[in-house]
Formats: sequence, structure tokens, C-alpha cells
Amino acid sequence: MTPMSPTRPEPLANSICVRRKDPLIVPPQNSDGRLAIRLSDWCRIKTKLSGVAKPAPDFSGVYYVLFGISGSALLSLIPLAVARGLPAWVTPLYLCFFVFSLLCALVLVWANKDVRRSRRSSIVEILADIKEIDRTFEPDK
Repeated sequence: MTPMSPTRPEPLANSICVRRKDPLIVPPQNSDGRLAIRLSDWCRIKTKLSGVAKPAPDFSGVYYVLFGISGSALLSLIPLAVARGLPAWVTPLYLCFFVFSLLCALVLVWANKDVRRSRRSSIVEILADIKEIDRTFEPDK
């Protein structure tokens, strides 16, 4: 056993001694405020933010073109209905172009709304995580 030293070093005015040799220094009041959050919370927020930061696929240009093809096929059907001497396959082909392009455009509109909805919900989840962490440190807010 080592003999104890009769003189103990005085701790600093802004420190808390956890062990004799390892003082914990408290930052001054005018320093930047910091939150000590759990590492799992920080990793979860970082993962969600990196997912939101990626650009979401946007199908608007494609479905605009498909709506245009559909509209032009529909407008072309009007004069084709009164025209005489056309081959029998022309009118059904234009009708197929109209239906197919309209259905594809509607599917892409639905897919685009679904992507936006999921992106919006992930942003709401991130904000909920941040509010939960805020409530941990400041429960009266």
C-alpha cells in the first residue's frame, strides 16, 4: 500500500471531482449549449436524414408525355371516325394508343403520389424523433 499524501490538490472552481485524479470540468455558462443524446438516437436520425437527402424519383415528365400521347390519339380518333377508305386496323390502333398511354400515365401519377407520401411521412418521423429528444432534456416544452 502506498501512503496517502497529506496535501490534496485543490479542485478547480468549475470542476467536479469524480475520482481523485480525474476531474470533470464543467463548461462556463456562456458557452454553446449542447445536448448529450444516446448514440442509438443519433444513428437513427442520421440514417433517416441520409435517406431523405437522396433525391426522390419524379415521374412527372413521363406522365406528362403519356397524357399528351393519349390526348393526341383521342383527338385523332375524331377525324378517323368520319374518314372513309381507311384500313380496318387504323382506328383500333389509335384507340389502343389512347387507352394504353392513359392507363400508364395514371399509374405513374399514382406512383408519384405514393413516393411523395412516403417521403413526407419519413420527414414527419424525423421531426418526431427530434421532438422526443427535446422532451427528454426539456420536458416542460
